[in-house]
Amino acid sequence: MATKMADERYLKQRRQGWYFVIAVPRELRGKPPWGAKTAIVQSLKTRDLSVAQKERWTKVTEYTEAFRKAAGDIPLTRAEINEQAWRVYQDTLVALEAKPAWGEPHQDETPEQAGLSANLENYYEALDDSDFSVSVGMAGESDASLISNDMATIEKRTGAKIIRGTETWRLLGGAILNARIAATEGRLRALGNEPSEPPATFVEGGIDRLTLKPVARAPRAKIRTGGGSKSFSEASTEYIAELQRDESAKLTEQTRGQHEMAFRLFGQYVDNAPLVDIDRAKVTEFLNDISKLSPNWGRTPNTKKLTVFQLIDQSANSDEQLSNRTLNRYVSSLSGLFKWARRRGYFDGTNPFSEQSRPKPRKGTGGWQPYTIDELNKLFESPRISVDAQERTRPKRHSFETALYWVPLIALFSGMRLGEICQLATGDLKRESDIWYFNVTEEGEGQQVKTEAGIRKVPMHSILIKCGLVSYLRGLPQGQLFPGLTPSGPDGKLSWYFTRRYTEYRRSLKVDRERISFHSFRKNVATALDNAGVPQADVAAILGHERGFTFSTYSKGLEMPRLRQVVEKIKYASLRLTQLYV
Repeated sequence: MATKMADERYLKQRRQGWYFVIAVPRELRGKPPWGAKTAIVQSLKTRDLSVAQKERWTKVTEYTEAFRKAAGDIPLTRAEINEQAWRVYQDTLVALEAKPAWGEPHQDETPEQAGLSANLENYYEALDDSDFSVSVGMAGESDASLISNDMATIEKRTGAKIIRGTETWRLLGGAILNARIAATEGRLRALGNEPSEPPATFVEGGIDRLTLKPVARAPRAKIRTGGGSKSFSEASTEYIAELQRDESAKLTEQTRGQHEMAFRLFGQYVDNAPLVDIDRAKVTEFLNDISKLSPNWGRTPNTKKLTVFQLIDQSANSDEQLSNRTLNRYVSSLSGLFKWARRRGYFDGTNPFSEQSRPKPRKGTGGWQPYTIDELNKLFESPRISVDAQERTRPKRHSFETALYWVPLIALFSGMRLGEICQLATGDLKRESDIWYFNVTEEGEGQQVKTEAGIRKVPMHSILIKCGLVSYLRGLPQGQLFPGLTPSGPDGKLSWYFTRRYTEYRRSLKVDRERISFHSFRKNVATALDNAGVPQADVAAILGHERGFTFSTYSKGLEMPRLRQVVEKIKYASLRLTQLYV
């Protein structure tokens, strides 16, 4: 019978001792630091083959990375990343001592402990999401400190070029966050007169900075001291209740329903397990199984009576499956629950839903598309939308057709969202000097905007004035701008019923290709402004997006004359609207 040979790869025996041997790549020979060497030979200081077999892999990792760096494949080795993270750790401790963190204390906390805890949560969330460009507070400063700034400092210090999305970028970002976490946790322990030591490595799969051996970081405890183990249903119920506690900040009924649907499916799937027993493997299994559900599974009342397993069985023969977009919405809801649970002390492990999102559509294959000019001409030349001039200037009290005429037209020349337009009151159309504008606000009863940046002033385009919008306004009593719209749907929105009627209207004109909807009007506006060379920050001011940190923080916003100049750049070649002028 043949004798099994011992594994002696990268090993060589000399005088009964074992040595590590690795060849220098041919293209690196003759270059520093190896010079004329064709191979690296180092004593492992052992006569035991089994010990040598284990020790060699540390050397293989060390020299393979050194060769990759010399060849230009990677800018920094793991050992170098760990060295830089060690400096971040020390710098963070110094900063926290010089300028203590500050936060709103709870119960027995001091303001510094509250600030440190808040910083720690930000770091953990960024680490869970592998997001190394997020804003995270440090040392009580009012301006956010970016992880990307740490990377920039390290680039300058080392001369390395760190490219976003690469292996080095991921390892470095994680190491920086781990270093800040260790420093912040150390500071917290020090405030409680408890000793602490930094970890041997800050790098995922990293190397001890003294021995250069791989070190696996010990997993964090799953339960905080005094925490307790919440079941999934207990946690999700409390989470929803907390989100709905403040009337001014609570979820819409639609969003709440989406959260509860995801919680119902997952809660049944894990048999209402304690949060601490839910791991990434179970989450992956859940997402793989529900991905097979029919896209229409939740549209009939009977589905609420079926368990998640019955739904999965029912969809076994379906030709269609859930889209990645829907799966990612479930992931977002469930990830938010686990983040909340960690903040409340019910769970302290790595968020099992982090990095569980499915791929987004490739560029050009997802998202809404703008209407073509031919489609726009169909929409605005149709007899159903061409309300006569008298109706536009002296509107009937309950004319839905009047809204069907004005709402799309306003969207096409303002970029405003459907909900923003439908909820306008007559008092929201104002005049500053000689400039008419829409005052997009949430001050009126039932009014809401999507984000804080959505509160804005949008000048009225001259085309809308030519089509009679000011005359229409003057013919209305005080109240809704479109009295024909009535609150509908789970949240009582004025746009709910309009969405359905507009979609029916659009499809009746054969304007029905994929990835077009009312939202496409915003795409038309953004495209028109982009083609006109309008700066991105100015486009954002019109569309109600964030204009960037500097503008949002320090600028009071564009003056009305400048805003009107931007709006007037919304133009569409070959669009036929003269038949609508009054």
